Amino acid sequence: MIDNGCRLARIFGSVLIFVASVLTMAAVSASAAESSVGWPDLTKPARTVGGGRDDVALLIGIEDYVLVPRVEGARENVESWYRWMLQSRGVPIGNIRLVLDQDASVEGMRNALQEVVAKANPAGTLWIVFVGHGAPSSDGHDGLLIGMDARQTVASLQDRSFSRNELMRIAQSSSAGQVRIIIDACFSGLGTSGKPIVQGLQPIVLAADSAVADPRFVVMTAAKEDQYAGPLPGATRPAFSYLVLGALRGWADSNLDGMVTAAEAHGYVEQVFSSIIRDRKQQPTLVGEKDSMLSPATGEPAPDLGELILKLNKGFAVETQLPTVPKVSTVRALDADALKFDLNDVENLQEYDRVIRADRSGLTPMEKARAWRDLAIKAPKYEKLAISRAQEWEKYQAEMDQAEQIRRQRAESRDRDWEKLRKALPLEVVPEDDKRQWAKMFVDAYGTSLSDNPYASLLAPYLPRGTVPVLVEFAMLGGGAFSMGSVSGMPNERPVRRMSVADFELSVTEVTVAQYRRCVEIGVCTEPGPGRDCNWNREGVDDHPINCVDYEQATAFAKWAGGRLPTEVEWEYAAKSGGQDSAYPWGNDSATCQRAIMDDPASGSGCGKGSTLPVCSKPAGNSVQGLCDMAGNVREWTSSEYVPPATESTPGFDSYGDATVKMVVRGGSWFNGPKFVRASSRGGVLPTERSVYTGFRVARDAP
Repeated sequence: MIDNGCRLARIFGSVLIFVASVLTMAAVSASAAESSVGWPDLTKPARTVGGGRDDVALLIGIEDYVLVPRVEGARENVESWYRWMLQSRGVPIGNIRLVLDQDASVEGMRNALQEVVAKANPAGTLWIVFVGHGAPSSDGHDGLLIGMDARQTVASLQDRSFSRNELMRIAQSSSAGQVRIIIDACFSGLGTSGKPIVQGLQPIVLAADSAVADPRFVVMTAAKEDQYAGPLPGATRPAFSYLVLGALRGWADSNLDGMVTAAEAHGYVEQVFSSIIRDRKQQPTLVGEKDSMLSPATGEPAPDLGELILKLNKGFAVETQLPTVPKVSTVRALDADALKFDLNDVENLQEYDRVIRADRSGLTPMEKARAWRDLAIKAPKYEKLAISRAQEWEKYQAEMDQAEQIRRQRAESRDRDWEKLRKALPLEVVPEDDKRQWAKMFVDAYGTSLSDNPYASLLAPYLPRGTVPVLVEFAMLGGGAFSMGSVSGMPNERPVRRMSVADFELSVTEVTVAQYRRCVEIGVCTEPGPGRDCNWNREGVDDHPINCVDYEQATAFAKWAGGRLPTEVEWEYAAKSGGQDSAYPWGNDSATCQRAIMDDPASGSGCGKGSTLPVCSKPAGNSVQGLCDMAGNVREWTSSEYVPPATESTPGFDSYGDATVKMVVRGGSWFNGPKFVRASSRGGVLPTERSVYTGFRVARDAP
């Protein structure tokens, strides 16, 4: 049962239902996932039980399709079945046909089945296991086991796939005493994204096949009609064939009689699905005599489902398999010496020259291929070269189409998984260690570049520095001692005293509307405001500083961004360009609208705009370290509690004098005049205040 994220096709009553199940945990390899979650490793030999001396087996696993998506883990599952057949059950090596990947064309599968059937005898069992893609036939009346070389067209799937009905007829013609079939394929024709592998396929409506009424047959499938056959949590491999094999190794021997019946194997798989799967309803099906004995049990103990559930609930697992985007081969350069030119054949040379120009132009690969095929017809002397070149361009186009399809599948899977992750990260009941683990798994699965994974930067707070591009750009400030305050400023700036800071980093800009929106979208931050004049509610101001946020909102964003609010001492140290003896970030020259976004008598508030401006609009006012808007635009929250002089009143900025706890804000705003945008100017506001004048920036400890 394979990949897919498929919805099972509707199949008649007691007919064989083929489904596909794909597993996932895209962040890690199959073996690592199994080890960490606790699913047993089926590559390890099982105890020899015998009983297979007269058996024959056909084991088909297709993981690497040429032009349709991969089925991750299909080959590993089938190889585990092969080892069990050979080592535990004792099937002679000459009686097992293992058909993998490139050998699994429609002819390869048919010939292998006929070869196995010819060796069967009444004393033994015929085993058929298939793990790969499936699809409905073009008329919807049959199921297709898709061959490895099938193209993504209805006609190609019909021609290059092994018919389910043909497989059943060939199996029924066998002289084997028993027939056991486990086929994992989704005959709805849907891929891992839930979208059709090929457009235009009819829903499948199978008629009953006489083989299923044959008393020799036991047919086990992954789910009932129209159910979703999805992943075994925590491992990148098809779930159903993995669990059935585990059942035969002894996990399903519930009465400990040393035998595994069809009912026991079916019941075990059903128990696992019902107890562990939470995101869908999936019930395996069984067609045939329930008391039929499938195999002696090896005595292998079943995995502890309780422990598995605890481990799976502790982690974040990517929901669908993530096929690797294939590399597209580069089309070779034309060999200039490939042809001998004949000046007596100018017309053919002209045709050849036309196609060469097309080959080197910006035409699509298929347009170039058509030009070469046209040349083969018009100039037969160039036919061999033309056909070869056309095939190169056609292959290139097919590889590009496949790569694009897989990119879409990965993006759809990424977005689904992000919806789960973004809801979990803000929860206080989830330990921080788990959040960090989930974040790592997500970027391991979907990448750290913003082109592949636009959510990568949102996970920076949960990952080691440098893992992903950060949403907030920081500047480094080496620590030191400096004179804090001003003898010529407001009373609350005195007395001047020597203060020291350790190395720290401060965001280059005030937090912007766009940056804050990302935090709201993830569910960590709450919306600013209310107020129509708040930047949050204005159009076209994504690059302006966020305002109308209170102290708790600013603190929440800072924590999410991997930092904190700066202390008042750190803020002034940065505003004085690393503790220099200067009145402003740029030095001691007067504050003007060329250096700060403020209330200027000559221009008006906001330097004539009556509001904030985009961050870093005034580079002439930057600090030595490149910090923007440390003077003006919005005043900024700090993490320090405001302690004013006993008899302070500062008109034009804020009023003090009561006993209410306030927090320090620094830097002045677009509405303040020059004296309030000085580096030492300070004020205090209630932590619950949301003002159009107040925003913030983020600090963090130096690495």
